[in-house]
Amino acid sequence: MVRVLKVFFLLVVVLVGLELHVKNHQLVVIDYYLGTVQLPVSLLIACMLLLGAVLGVLVNLSVVVRLRRKIGELKRSLKSVDQQLTRGQSITTLKDAS
Repeated sequence: MVRVLKVFFLLVVVLVGLELHVKNHQLVVIDYYLGTVQLPVSLLIACMLLLGAVLGVLVNLSVVVRLRRKIGELKRSLKSVDQQLTRGQSITTLKDAS
């Protein structure tokens, strides 16, 4: 069922993209320091959407890496506590910093 929804969503995105291209096929001139480029409006919109998606992934990547590192630390701590419990040792509790 999930695969069918993914295919349906992809089909809708492709159809919307084709409709956008058909309605907006005019050329746009982009001037920048090294020269100029002429692109169809639809291609420019698609490139900007892709650039935004890539930048969004890069921004969130730091958060994901930090959280995965924290998960690793917590797993190691849990393993240590489990080992102490299996050996019958008492577990030292952390005091609040307040």
